[in-house]
Amino acid sequence: MAKGQGKVASAKSGIVARLPRACQDEQAAVEFFESERWGVTGPCCPHCGDTNVYQMKDRKTGERNKRFLWRCKGCNKQFTVRVNSVYEDSPIPMRQWAYAFWAASASKKGISAKQIQRETGVTYKTAWRMFKQIRTLTTQSAVSICKPTWTNLPSDLIAEDRAPEECSSTDSSSSR
Repeated sequence: MAKGQGKVASAKSGIVARLPRACQDEQAAVEFFESERWGVTGPCCPHCGDTNVYQMKDRKTGERNKRFLWRCKGCNKQFTVRVNSVYEDSPIPMRQWAYAFWAASASKKGISAKQIQRETGVTYKTAWRMFKQIRTLTTQSAVSICKPTWTNLPSDLIAEDRAPEECSSTDSSSSR
């Protein structure tokens, strides 16, 4: 264990350790989310799945586009790391999303939306919505075990156009 590190600091995952750097500016946050989403395989188009993509850059300066766009050579569509994610239609900067993810994962007892409002400057409603999305992500795996999704339903349920039954420990007919 490194000098000055407590038991909790040494147990942090690599992602939680890198998140504070992603909170510094928008480019660092976008690069963090790109590396987490696409990893070593590199970016792929969310529209067609092609991996033949490139970053759109300014012709004069050679810097990345201000919206951090990518373009697919297969379907010629533009996309960002936000596409098909919880922050797709969100006007909230990625650095504030990174801070919210870090605060939610690094705190032992949790963090309130009010504290995020004070520290980032977003409205309470925005901070509450961010945490709602983060909670949905963290509980999604537990719910998918209990509730089947439409993609993994047996074909007879889909053919009869019935909705999946919710998971419950007791039968609803026996409780009446």
